[in-house]
Amino acid sequence: ARRTPGLRREEVAALAQVSVSYYERLERARAPRPSPQVLSALATALQLTEAERDHLARLAGQVLPAGNDGAPQDVPADARQLLDRLDGIPAYVVNDRQDIVAWNAAAAALITDFSRLTPDERNLTRLST
Repeated sequence: ARRTPGLRREEVAALAQVSVSYYERLERARAPRPSPQVLSALATALQLTEAERDHLARLAGQVLPAGNDGAPQDVPADARQLLDRLDGIPAYVVNDRQDIVAWNAAAAALITDFSRLTPDERNLTRLST
């Protein structure tokens, strides 16, 4: 049994996909300014509310990207038309969080059928690990 409730440093670092030493440096304000992606991953790992996420971002002097609630994201019509015109050339569109938000048939055939993945799984970082 744990003496103290909550996650250990190692568990938070693993959930946020950062090294333990980097997380410790962040805690002690000895690391370089964290990226919005790292802040977002930490906020998700710690299951922070929107207010807590905003506070974390302000502490780091940044603004976190909007959370991914699984809702489809708007992709400009011209980007969709370009994907369709790239017949035989695998292509996809990503947002600032590296989520794949649109793709063509060649990308689905070569990489994976993105339509079978949940929105959380359609992330370049997750797919590359």
